Amino acid sequence: MTHRILVVEESSTLRYILCRGLERHGLEPVACEHTQAALSCLDDSHCLDGLAGILLGWPGIPGDRDHELLDRLNAPDFSHLAVVLLVPEMQSRLMAWAQGRRLSAVVPWDEHGEAAGTLAVLLKPVQETRESPNRDIRVLLVDDSPSVRFFYQRLLTRDGYEVKACADPASAFELACREHFDLAVVDYFMPGENGDRLCTRLKSDPRSRHMELAVLTGVYNDEVIRNCLDAGAVECLFKNEAEHLFLARIGALWRSIRAHKAVALSHQRQAAILESAGDGIYGVDREGRITFINPAACRILGIRDPDEVLGQSAHVLFHGINRQGRPVPPERCPLSQAYASGEVMGGWETVFRHRSGRLIPVAGSIHPLSDAFRESGSVVAFQDVSERNAMEAQLHWQAEHDELIGLYNRRYLERSLEAEQARCQATGHRSALLLLDLDRFKYINDTAGHPVGDSLLVEVSHRLRAHLGEGPVLARLGGDEFAVILPQTDPQALEKLSGGLRRLLHESTFRVDERNYRLNLSIGAAWLGNARETAADVLASADIACHAAKRAGRNQFHVYDPNRDERAFMGRDLAWADRLREALQQNQFQLHYQPILPVMPQTTSREHYEVLLRLEIAPQVLTLPGDFIPVAERFGLMPEIDAWALDRALAVLRDLHGQGREVVFNLNLSGRTLSDIPTLERIRDRVLGSGLDLTCLVFEITETCAILNLAAARAFIDRLRAHGVRFALDDFGTGFCSMSHLKQLPVDVVKFDGQFVRELHLDATDRAMVAAMNDIVHAMGLKSVAEYVEGPEVLACLQAMGVDYVQGFYLGHPVESPTPPARGVEMQPGAAPGRVIAAPKRPLH
Repeated sequence: MTHRILVVEESSTLRYILCRGLERHGLEPVACEHTQAALSCLDDSHCLDGLAGILLGWPGIPGDRDHELLDRLNAPDFSHLAVVLLVPEMQSRLMAWAQGRRLSAVVPWDEHGEAAGTLAVLLKPVQETRESPNRDIRVLLVDDSPSVRFFYQRLLTRDGYEVKACADPASAFELACREHFDLAVVDYFMPGENGDRLCTRLKSDPRSRHMELAVLTGVYNDEVIRNCLDAGAVECLFKNEAEHLFLARIGALWRSIRAHKAVALSHQRQAAILESAGDGIYGVDREGRITFINPAACRILGIRDPDEVLGQSAHVLFHGINRQGRPVPPERCPLSQAYASGEVMGGWETVFRHRSGRLIPVAGSIHPLSDAFRESGSVVAFQDVSERNAMEAQLHWQAEHDELIGLYNRRYLERSLEAEQARCQATGHRSALLLLDLDRFKYINDTAGHPVGDSLLVEVSHRLRAHLGEGPVLARLGGDEFAVILPQTDPQALEKLSGGLRRLLHESTFRVDERNYRLNLSIGAAWLGNARETAADVLASADIACHAAKRAGRNQFHVYDPNRDERAFMGRDLAWADRLREALQQNQFQLHYQPILPVMPQTTSREHYEVLLRLEIAPQVLTLPGDFIPVAERFGLMPEIDAWALDRALAVLRDLHGQGREVVFNLNLSGRTLSDIPTLERIRDRVLGSGLDLTCLVFEITETCAILNLAAARAFIDRLRAHGVRFALDDFGTGFCSMSHLKQLPVDVVKFDGQFVRELHLDATDRAMVAAMNDIVHAMGLKSVAEYVEGPEVLACLQAMGVDYVQGFYLGHPVESPTPPARGVEMQPGAAPGRVIAAPKRPLH
């Protein structure tokens, strides 16, 4: 009979993984989205029919319904259900709950692969209990005398045993082979075949040899007793002894049988856990010879028959090598030394050799085995960490490279620039930094579209790399900006190289989607080696020089001159700063609104928008934040701009709520604002004094900005969250430490960086990253939002992953007033989840 298991997990991705694991163990999963639906199932006799267990994904922030479910499962009506809790972290309260309830276990989320196997083990006693009679000891009574059979059957039945009686050895043997009995009480003297002969037959047959045997006789005779014990009996009972003494002897046998059953069940459970464990596990003696090995270890190591490796040296078979695959003698092998010394060794990593000869990176632990209070060997648990290592390598690569075109990114460029500046200052050599900017690229990108712009950037990067060769460091800083570190050069070589790069692009034709494009290059350069300058100073100088080259007519080259360029640059920024101050005074900023839509239908009627800032630089001419935010940050104007945007957004919200519309706004807070405690206090006071339902506000912060002043950010967030305001972590995934920042910041929503989302349907790595981030976000009890949704293919991927909310041009452009988009979120082909017991999702707002 297939056991049905109720799977309660909010994340559709994790729910799918858990269901697949149960199916591999021969269990039938029934998916359930929410705790409320699980409670409804417990009240539904149809749902309960055939239900054997529950696999419950415990949320990071449990609610009243979650605790109510645990209380319900403690009721006698549900005591037969096996329950496994998957928890983000081990909690004493949940551990105590599982220990106080039979057929329950707690498994950490990072070991979710063990959940199905644990359930399978828990279900074995469930099956045995249901199929066994109420009395847990069954007795087979064999005696040719009807009166004796009647007397002892009544005596044993009255004492709580289930008894079946036979009149002759032949029928008794047939019944013992057909049904399960724990104990046989056999008369010694019987016609045709004495009791010792029957005992011998019962112990010789595999169907009955598990039974404990006692011989019943009317006389005390040494030969009779010896024959009985030799035949396998463990006790001799006498017909002339008192009833209470007879029952006492049977009671002793009963205790022995119970003890044997407990040991056997423990062995079965251990064997089942060993068989179902996802980790490789093997045992060795003190000399390192293999004593047992589980299926997972055989699969990882390519061993087809586990029996063929028993008794062989683990060192010789697979771990007597170093990471380069060269042999290592046992005396220099840490694992072999741990076997011999019986020491505990955890957290090690090494390589094992597959039967095919390839090397497998593994991580594991060693623990000694004890036999009768002395160490008899060790047990080794290990995992194949090939995928983990590959993912770490990919993450390290992504931390230093631009994912679109494969060049180094700004992070790597800045580190390399610091190292080169220090080398030049120490040696007196001269090196140069070049900043390259593609002329008119923004116009092409806006008119022809992002895919064309991306293709042009890839082709430009290939040609630049081929022209520069292997010596210089080439990086993409972002957008259409590139940088080159040119080591140990001189003015003539610098000018020659810059001229060659400009000619390379000017004389090239780039063909994308049957159209030809021509590009020019503006180049600014700055020298390294000045003892008073940092790498950041050099980068700023090269940026100033690049702007000077563009102002000179584009496709130009300019070397930074501190006496001339600094004044021009500062003059331009001062003009921008004055323009921003005027815009604050004259209310020349505008708010635009882009919809954020739920992926699945919602019961709430709330509309959700991100509030975006625009600056009117001329009538009907707006500029985007990327053009003025850097200057506003540099001149400390962002706190005032954020406060202006908040005041205007609160006023708009009051008007909309007065019209009966339930609208929620997401507002961005800059890094300067999060570091400015007086401004944070002013924002807090305006929000708390607004008179609005504060669940209609979500503040978006970036992880980098929040970490700059973590204490102030946390205090600000905690104070407003207590009144219903929600916080979103924006651009999640851009930093290498995103996961640790997520644990430090008390946010409610996580918005995935658009670089992972934009080409999700084309890039398997992006899909893996977004799926992993989404699972982590859901495991922490948070909501997820994907930005840059620019097509139905991307939306379908996000729906299949179970992302909660989406935002992007495909669903709605930023507009001047909060207007519901014409396009809603429709379920894309292939994205629908499997069998689900529906329950409303918790809304983002």
